[in-house]
Amino acid sequence: ADLDRVVIESLAGLGDRSLGTPGGRLAADAVEAFFKGLEAGEVGRLSYRAPAMLHGPASLAVDGGGRADVSPLALNAFTPGSLPPDGLTGPAVYAGAGGYRDFDGTLPKDAIVLMDLDSGRNWQAAAQLGARALIYIDDSPPNDPAGAGVYRDKFELTPVRFPRFLLSAAKARELFGDYKALKGGPGGATAVLAAKAGWEPVVADNVHVLFPGTDPALAGQLLVVDAAYDAAAYAPGRAPGADEAASLAALLRLARDFAAQPPARPTLLVATSGRGQSMAGLREFFGALRGKGKDLRTQARDLKETARKAEGVIKSLDEAAADGEAAKAALADPGVREALLETLKDEVDVVTTRLMRLRLAGQTRDEAAIAALAERRAGLRRIMWRENFAALPPAEAELLLALAPAARERLARDRAGAEAEAGCVESARELRKLVGDRDVTAQASLYLSSHGQGVVSLCEGFGFEVKPDVNPAQAYGRLNRSLAAAAEAAAKAVGLPAGYYRDGMRDDRQNPWQGMLPDRPILGGEFGNLAGVLGFTLATVGDARLAWGTPGDLPDRVDFAALDKQGRFVASMVAAMASPGFEAGEKRPRNVFSTL
Repeated sequence: ADLDRVVIESLAGLGDRSLGTPGGRLAADAVEAFFKGLEAGEVGRLSYRAPAMLHGPASLAVDGGGRADVSPLALNAFTPGSLPPDGLTGPAVYAGAGGYRDFDGTLPKDAIVLMDLDSGRNWQAAAQLGARALIYIDDSPPNDPAGAGVYRDKFELTPVRFPRFLLSAAKARELFGDYKALKGGPGGATAVLAAKAGWEPVVADNVHVLFPGTDPALAGQLLVVDAAYDAAAYAPGRAPGADEAASLAALLRLARDFAAQPPARPTLLVATSGRGQSMAGLREFFGALRGKGKDLRTQARDLKETARKAEGVIKSLDEAAADGEAAKAALADPGVREALLETLKDEVDVVTTRLMRLRLAGQTRDEAAIAALAERRAGLRRIMWRENFAALPPAEAELLLALAPAARERLARDRAGAEAEAGCVESARELRKLVGDRDVTAQASLYLSSHGQGVVSLCEGFGFEVKPDVNPAQAYGRLNRSLAAAAEAAAKAVGLPAGYYRDGMRDDRQNPWQGMLPDRPILGGEFGNLAGVLGFTLATVGDARLAWGTPGDLPDRVDFAALDKQGRFVASMVAAMASPGFEAGEKRPRNVFSTL
C-alpha cells in the first residue's frame, strides 16, 4: 500500500505525462531509476519516434482589465489549438449551454465565446455562427470535478480549425465580473487569446527489466507483463493521472517482488508509453520483436548514410553562400541541387497560395503586390528549369541563394531525424538481443484502476474489429484454465470474495465481455494476439474511469485500500504464471502483426 501511494503521488506530481511532455520524460526516468535501484535483472529502454500534439502556455486577457492562464484542450484528433503569433482578438460573448437559442441577443460573429463546460457538442453552433474561438467555463465544485464523459463528447475527428480552451468560473468572474451578461455589443468587453500548439516529432521510451529466470527447464519461455506509465490529457498541462497510474503501481510491485524472490520463468516487465496514441509504445515493442533482424540492420545502415549525406550537403550549402570558385563548385553538387530544388518547389507553392488569396480579394485587390508576386514566381520557375545552378545569371543566383538558409534548415531537420531514428533502431536491436531466442509464452497487459468490482482477463478489446468468423480465444483454452486456478488461489490468499476474478475469454452470451468495460478501451492484449502471442489483458471490471485524462484525476480520489488488494491479487496471479507449474499450452494465435 505504501508503494502504491508513493508511485501514484510521485507520478501525479510530475504533471502532464502525455507523449512528448517533460512529465512523460521524467516518469520514464523515474521508472528506470526504480528498476535499477532493485539491483536485480537487466534494465533497458526501447526508444521510438512518434508525432505528438504539444501545447505551450495559453492566456486570456481582457482589454483594459486583467489576464489569466487558460488551459488548451486536446479535443481534435488532427488540429491543434494554435493561434496566430499576435493572438486572437474579439468581443467576449457568453452563450450558456451553447444552443442556438442561447445566442439570441448576442453578436457571436468574430467573437470569443464563453460557454458552459457541460454543453455537449454545442461548440459547433458557435463555430457555425462565426465565432473565432471558444472558452469553456468550468463551474464544477472542487469535490465533484467534471468527468471524462464531458470531454469525450466534445472530441472531433475532422480537422476543423476552431480552438477551444478551459477556464474556471472563478477566474472568469475575476476577469469579466458578471461574465453571463456578456453579449458582444458596443462597449462590451474585448478579449485577447494567445496560445501556441503544434505537431512535433518526439522520441518516447518504453522502460523494461528482464528477470532471467531460475529454472533452466524454462529458460526458453518468456513471460511479458506490461503497463503504461504515461497518462491521457484532455486538458494538456492539467492531467495528473493519479488513478491512471494504478497499472504501473502494480507493475512496480511485481518488480519489487521478483527482485526479492526471482521468478522461475524468464519474465520481462515493460513500462510503456504512448497509450493515448493507440498504445504506440506497445506496438513498437511487438514491432521490434516481430521484425526481422536483417531489416533492422539495413535500416540502421541506411539511416546513418542519410545523416552522413545530409551533413555533407549542409557543408556544401555553406560553401555556396561564399563567393568564388568554391561557391560554383558547391552549386554544381547534385546533393545541393536536389536540396535547393525542393526548397524552390516549396517557395513556388507558398507564392502561388498568396497570389490566389490576393486575386480573390475582389475590390480590395492589391495589384502592385499581385504583380510583384507573379514576377517572383516566374523567376523561381525559371531557376527550376536551369540545368546548371553554377552558371546562373547574377540576379537568379542571388534569388536562389536567398533560399539556402531554408534548405539548410530542412537538411538539419532531416539529419536530426535520421540520427534520432537510428538511435531508436539501435534500441530495438538491443531489445532483440536481450530477449534472445526465448519464445514469448504469454503476455499479460495491465489495465487497472482503483474503482471497480474485480478483475477480468480478456484476449480482445475495442481497438480492432474482429471478423465474425474469427475467434481469437480459440488458442487460449489451456491458458484460461491455468489462469482460473491461479486466480482462485490469489483470491483466497488476499481474502477477496468469490467472483472477484472474471473470465472474459470464454463465450458468455448472458454476460458478454464488452459490458465489463464501460469506457470501451483499446487493450494491450489485442496487440499480443495480433503478434501471434497468447496476449491478454487483466483489467479492472465495472469502472468507466471517468477521472482519467481530466484535471480531477488526483491522488485524493484514489481508493488505496482497494488498490492494495487488487495489486496483491494481480501480483499473485503473475507470480503463478512465472512458476514452473503454470501451463499455457502449445497453441498460439496466428501472427498477423504487420509494419509499414
